[in-house]
Amino acid sequence: MPGGNCKSYETVAATIDGTSGINLDGTTGLSGVGRIPDGSKGAIITVSGAGIRWRADGTASSTGTGHYQAANSIITFDSWSYPGIDWRNVLKKMKVSPSSSGTVTLSISYFD
Repeated sequence: MPGGNCKSYETVAATIDGTSGINLDGTTGLSGVGRIPDGSKGAIITVSGAGIRWRADGTASSTGTGHYQAANSIITFDSWSYPGIDWRNVLKKMKVSPSSSGTVTLSISYFD
């Protein structure tokens, strides 16, 4: 990441049963784990445990809808790649749902 300084690191783990999901609202970070630090210019989310589906338009994803993200993969939001896009607003609308049963862990790092 440009800047290179990690401002904060948060982790949320949830047992996903096929109906529940994890909402990222941008003000409380991952399901209440922590706030997006002031001055952050990007975030990296690592998915582990099981795969997920996610949408960034405020609509809950479900089996077969949304972007598929495999376990042990990374989602990146930042203001360096697309300077005119407010990645915080995208993160605020992000909804995460399971792609299968199991435990999903989302780890997020914020960068300046």
